[in-house]
Amino acid sequence: MGGLLKKIPKIMVKQDRRNGGDRREKERFGLEMNVVWEGSSGRAPGTMSDVSSTGCFVLCNADVEDGDQVRIDIPLNTGGTLSLWGEVINHVQEIGFGVRFVALTDTQRTYLERFTDTLKSD
Repeated sequence: MGGLLKKIPKIMVKQDRRNGGDRREKERFGLEMNVVWEGSSGRAPGTMSDVSSTGCFVLCNADVEDGDQVRIDIPLNTGGTLSLWGEVINHVQEIGFGVRFVALTDTQRTYLERFTDTLKSD
C-alpha cells in the first residue's frame, strides 16, 4: 500500500462534543488517500484523512446529511478498487464527513483489518 499513502504520524482521536468522551469503537489512523465517493447527489472525489476497521473520514465539499448512505471507492495497488458502503454519522459543511461502514463482507472486513494493522505497525 506504500505508494498510495502519505501517513500522518499521530493517531487521531475525536472527542464527543456532547460529553467529552470518545465516540469511536476502533482506533483510527491518519493518512491521505484519494478516493471517490458516491451518494444521492452523485459521484465526487475526496481525500480519506483517517481510517479504522469500522469507519473513516473523507475530506471533500460534500452535499450529505447525517444518516445518508454513501459508497466509498478505495484504490488498490492492483489497479482495482474496494467499494465500501457506509452511513454518514457526522458531516461538516465544506470540510467533509465521517462514515460508519455498513454491511461489510468478510473479505472487506479482513482487508480493512489488515490495512489498519499495516498503518499501526508503521
